[in-house]
Amino acid sequence: MNFNEWAELISNRSPAIYSHMSKFVEKGFDIEDGNLRVYRRLWVGDRNYLFTFFQGFDGLINLPFSVASYYIDFLKDFNGCLLYGLQLFGVAQTTEDNLIDYSKFQAQDIIQANRTLKKSYKNVPEQFIYFGVRPYSFSENVGYFIEPSGGISGYLKSNEVIGKWRNLEEFLQTTLEDAKNFESRMGRLYSN
Repeated sequence: MNFNEWAELISNRSPAIYSHMSKFVEKGFDIEDGNLRVYRRLWVGDRNYLFTFFQGFDGLINLPFSVASYYIDFLKDFNGCLLYGLQLFGVAQTTEDNLIDYSKFQAQDIIQANRTLKKSYKNVPEQFIYFGVRPYSFSENVGYFIEPSGGISGYLKSNEVIGKWRNLEEFLQTTLEDAKNFESRMGRLYSN
């Protein structure tokens, strides 16, 4: 896909994401291995970009758990993404041995996240699907979970619920602003 096709896809999938991303396009973008990367931040790290959209999942998405259909549709457009410091998980590409292919740059695997990383959120109900994470403070992350009803909850590892949203777009509207503000406080939004 070229940039205009990516922009149209992002705009159609999430006006909130498009609104944030479009403000940084003038700072540059790259399309690498089919993935869109916007605003390279060398002062953060050599390969760091403010936004990365992984090419959509091509094929049948077969997860070992049930997740809201809106997230399956999201994965077909973007197989995960990095938005400011917010990570939305994707389905990892695997090797012939069905192991995660770590030679490829890709989003955190949603299956692996729910098998292992979710355990650090002690009292999150088992049926909640761990689909994203972002820095909440200098020393703590907030995990995001899709509920069986389709709603979304944000949990700290202390079990404190820091937010609830009715759907993905409502979640993105507020969470992207929070993630942007955190990047700004950490001095990573703009170069000096």
